Formats: sequence, structure tokens, C-alpha cells
Amino acid sequence: MTSSKLVSIRSGQILERRGKRIEIYTDAMSDQSYILVVLIGCQNKLVDQCYCYRGLNGLNHASWLQSQIVEQLIVQGFELSAAHQIWQTYAMREFNAHRKFTEQQKINTEFLPLGIL
Repeated sequence: MTSSKLVSIRSGQILERRGKRIEIYTDAMSDQSYILVVLIGCQNKLVDQCYCYRGLNGLNHASWLQSQIVEQLIVQGFELSAAHQIWQTYAMREFNAHRKFTEQQKINTEFLPLGIL
């Protein structure tokens, strides 16, 4: 894994409220799109829920979506936290699974005019 991937995955945000924890990560996909992963669970425990938003058109789109999610969570009583990221490995696994899926789903758009050659 390249260092740019490590930098982007470390840029996650953590929100907490009464023992509930949410970690949000953004990373680039191999097709120039971005993916946002939201991990939800209790503090110091495993992830209970995972939501993935794929196909975001660029870093600005991914950052905007992440900021909108954070704003809504703050309205619901969550607070930004400076705690350590505990689900970073889980997020990396999600990113890799979606990259693999995207690679398998690539469509060949090469044009071969049949009957001309």
C-alpha cells in the first residue's frame, strides 16, 4: 500500500455520544472516483454497522458529503473527538473490498468494428 493511501485513510473523523462511536473515512478508488466509509459501534468494541458510499466524483464531492454527514451528526448530539482511530483496519478492509469489486466490474469499452477488418 502506498503512503498516499495511508495519509488519506488517516484523515478520518471521529464522533462520539454517550458510548456510541462513529468513524468516517474517505479514500480514492482505482477508477478516479472516491469512496466514503462510515463505521458505527460502541466505544472500545467492534463495528456494529458499516455504510459505504461509492462512486463519488472527486475529492471535493467526497469531502462535501463527509462534512454534511458530520454536520447532521453534530445536530443529533454527537461531538467531534480527538480519540484514536480504532477501526482504521476495518476501514482499510472495506476500501480494498470495494476496489476489488470495482476491478472485477470494469467494462471493456474498446471499439472493434466487426466486418471491417
